[in-house]
Amino acid sequence: KMAVSLSKLSQAASAKKDSVSGTVVFLHPDDCYENQNPRTEFDPVLIESIAEDFVNPEVGQQEPIVVYVANDEGKYAVQFGATRLRAAKIAIKVKPDFRLKAIIDATLHKKPKSAQYLERGKNNIKRDNMTVRDRAEFIGDYMDMAKAEGENITQADVAKQLGFKNTSIVSRLLKLRGMSPEIEALCQTRKTEDVETLATLVDIQKDNPELFLELIELPEIDRGTVR
Repeated sequence: KMAVSLSKLSQAASAKKDSVSGTVVFLHPDDCYENQNPRTEFDPVLIESIAEDFVNPEVGQQEPIVVYVANDEGKYAVQFGATRLRAAKIAIKVKPDFRLKAIIDATLHKKPKSAQYLERGKNNIKRDNMTVRDRAEFIGDYMDMAKAEGENITQADVAKQLGFKNTSIVSRLLKLRGMSPEIEALCQTRKTEDVETLATLVDIQKDNPELFLELIELPEIDRGTVR
């Protein structure tokens, strides 16, 4: 009897989760939190701009974030919308009654962790302002997560999942995983953000450190320079 009762409770809890899926809710920003976000570098100017839109009654929040069903503490993990969440935490200081429009997706918890992570990274890449370092770390982390779950994910699989035209971009980004401070500085100063150029520089730094130091001191660096 106890087993039957527990089974019924489990079924009821599952049904409750499914019943809220797709529901639009308005949440206090402090009730939401980022969930293993592949994006670690954010544009503060963009965040400020979004926050200004949020408090502007003529603009407001155009696109809702997507969240998981609330946890036992009543907090919502964010699947899509970390930048908007950060903007909301600024907006609420200006407009205390501001609430973040969100869609609850009760199906997320049914997917493997790697699939959930892939969707978050894919969403960030589609927005076209994810840094090279974040893209490199995301792809490597995703492949590690999938492997830990018993999935054999190849670079070709990743290229297809992310909509890349060829596999070479994946292999080059993986070379940039754990990039050196010197390579990261090239990205941050935007001296070059070209993935092929940066991947070639990684090889040069490993095989010929003196040449590498000469190259990064050049006023301009491109594919032709490093070949």
